[in-house]
Amino acid sequence: MNLKAPYPVNFFKLKNKRGNQMKPYRIALLGCVAAGIGAMAAVDASAAADVKKTVKMYGAVNRMAGVQADGGTVRFNHLDNENSVSVFGVRAKAKGANVAIQARFEWEFSLNRNRGPVAAQVAVNASNSSGRYSDISFTTNYGVLFMGHGQSSSDNMIKADLSGTTLVMQSGRALSSNMSFIGKPAAAGTGYSGGGGANSAHQVMDYMPEMDGDSRTNRIRYDTPKFAGFGLSIDNATGGRMNYAITYGAKLGGFKIKSKIAHSNNSSTARGQEDMTGGSISVLHNSGVSATYSYVVEPNRTDIDSAQEGAAPNSPRATGRQATHYGKVGYQASFTDLGKTYMGVDFERAFDGIVDGDRATKIGVGVVQKLSAYGAEIYAAYERISAESGNQVGTNVAGAGTGINGRTLNFYDINAGYFGARVKW
Repeated sequence: MNLKAPYPVNFFKLKNKRGNQMKPYRIALLGCVAAGIGAMAAVDASAAADVKKTVKMYGAVNRMAGVQADGGTVRFNHLDNENSVSVFGVRAKAKGANVAIQARFEWEFSLNRNRGPVAAQVAVNASNSSGRYSDISFTTNYGVLFMGHGQSSSDNMIKADLSGTTLVMQSGRALSSNMSFIGKPAAAGTGYSGGGGANSAHQVMDYMPEMDGDSRTNRIRYDTPKFAGFGLSIDNATGGRMNYAITYGAKLGGFKIKSKIAHSNNSSTARGQEDMTGGSISVLHNSGVSATYSYVVEPNRTDIDSAQEGAAPNSPRATGRQATHYGKVGYQASFTDLGKTYMGVDFERAFDGIVDGDRATKIGVGVVQKLSAYGAEIYAAYERISAESGNQVGTNVAGAGTGINGRTLNFYDINAGYFGARVKW
């Protein structure tokens, strides 16, 4: 077969039907997909009799309780741990000599989500369920091809973490993420307008957003094989969104290293969050000491928070360059025969969460105890979260004045302690 093209082809000048030049990275993605399909088509059909088929059901139930104080109310509440929600899933896998094909379906369940001001979280059954995975993957010596709804290449870009404490503390997500801030009364000479002790209508996750890539989505994704610990990943998601990632994992001397750098481009579908770039690295020493750091930025955030709209002559103000720094120091050891104990202290600083000048800080401590024989973990954590608003326009809380420049609204700190358990099977 003569595979030579009848005329020269410049892949960087290919055009679609509308005459628009197709971007090189999309051509690269199509090439990756074609290579994956070609590799699967080359599998020896005579090996079909040796295919091993398995079906596995799995799941987890994760529940916690907490004492929450938002400056207005102190309550004891029963909640879902949204760092790791309750899930149920099925994996069906057929593994041959040269290829493994897997189908995965997973659903998540939440009954008491940690939402709103503390005073509103009484006898709440805010049930919620949603699909997480409906995915098919093809694994060969040439890499892995994913099709369907699942993790994008940029998902977990800020989650490289070897501390063992992600149940109670992780980058971009506090256990109190859904709690609302309460505005402080105005104080003369401080430069802050007053919140009058009212619910601000803004939650922790508004001031400390979890900017973690394109999350789970409908996509075609290709992961290369690992080379010296490095791996590459690329996907094309619904609407033409693109995600890219470089991962690295290795053991060097007495250290274990895990890291990821990724970029998400949603400019084809999103108004506001168009580009996101971030990365994380975690290092674990044989002594049990670990250190974790992550950073993520959205440099061209352009959407408008409707809650900041004020009456004329004020006008809505667009948000700015959102960014988050996160750091954690951990220690893990086997103190008893029950299983390993994981401890950590973390710090997070977020910028421009809603509008320019917003600042938020979280400090937390936590411990996770594995009960290995039971497939369970018990945990406890404390976190203190503070925030102040920046260049607000109009009024965003009852009793707040109109701001022009600088800090315009101060909040009571959120203090919360939690304990809970997760059972996996």
